[in-house]
Order: sequence, then structure tokens, then C-alpha cells
Amino acid sequence: MATAAPRSRLLAALDAAIKASANPIEAQCLRAERAALLARQGRLAEARALIRATPATNTDEERLKLQAEVQLLREVGQYQQAY
Repeated sequence: MATAAPRSRLLAALDAAIKASANPIEAQCLRAERAALLARQGRLAEARALIRATPATNTDEERLKLQAEVQLLREVGQYQQAY
């Protein structure tokens, strides 16, 4: 349980960075990092929902969302869902 506090602070820091980001690509990368942390905490459904809820204004951003979700699934060993 000693690692719960640092992870909580990291989640808060990522939230602040996402809100402060003016660049949508940077914000998407930060969301993917936040989602990976959630997934490592066993909160995979929440992590996937975070990525899916990210607004996309063009096909490149949609592709980034899909790639982020696939990478997340691979990182947690959910290979079947990744494909």
C-alpha cells in the first residue's frame, strides 16, 4: 500500500498536465500515460474508457486513440482484445 500515495499524486499530476495542455496530441499522450497507470492498478475498464472518451477532430486523432488503446491492452497482456 506504500505505493498508493505516489500513484495517486502521479494521477493528479497527469490530470493537471492534461488540463494545462493546449496541444491535443500532447494531451492524448498524457491521457494514454494516465490510462496505463490505471491499468497497472487493475482498473482496465476505466483506463479504456478514458482513452475512448478523448475527443478526436480528425482521422489522425482517431488513429492515435485506437493505437493508444491497443498498446494499453498489450501492456496488460490482453492480446486477444488488442486484435
